[in-house]
Amino acid sequence: MEELVRQACEEKQARIQDLALSLALPDAVFTILFYNVHNRQMGPFPFCDPIPLTVLEQTFGPFEVEIWRMRASALLGDAFAVGDAWFGDHATYARIRAEYEAKHRGFSADTYKDAVHYGIWQAR
Repeated sequence: MEELVRQACEEKQARIQDLALSLALPDAVFTILFYNVHNRQMGPFPFCDPIPLTVLEQTFGPFEVEIWRMRASALLGDAFAVGDAWFGDHATYARIRAEYEAKHRGFSADTYKDAVHYGIWQAR
């Protein structure tokens, strides 16, 4: 059983890493960070280990990865306010989401969508 869990984790981590390496740097960092702080901890225990952001450094460089780590962390950190607004007035939500995306420029539409869904999950 332990071997099956290890193998499933390795396969999931490989899929996330391959996806990240196919994306632009901001979205690549977000994809791994989002997996580490949220997705890998969903479902029943045991949880897979986090993927180190160093897997991106050979392709993008350590300084650039660190800059986008800070930006992606801020994007996730501010997601709750957008998610909380989603449950309220739609006019307020549209304004807050637009301000959120303007504050955290540089990510793709898919990344913003994932971050907002994370905020909605947090606010539920």
